[in-house]
Amino acid sequence: MSKHIEKLKKQLVEVAEVVNSFKSEAVQVRIIDRLLEVMIESEKVDAEGVEMFGKKVRKLRVEDEGGGVSGRKKPGVYQNT
Repeated sequence: MSKHIEKLKKQLVEVAEVVNSFKSEAVQVRIIDRLLEVMIESEKVDAEGVEMFGKKVRKLRVEDEGGGVSGRKKPGVYQNT
């Protein structure tokens, strides 16, 4: 177990050096976000189809006879005319 922790610490130090080389905090945040997305995707593949986060699947909207799409309306303020 300690070998795994030491390896992880080394990887974090390497990532920190690269991320900190960028002066913009916004760029640093985007790099970390992208890295975490890739890590999550790789864990999903490793799980071989097991849903880790319980994502809900959206149903496709069906067009009505008038050509309109039924479903939820967008949130926000609107006026009745």
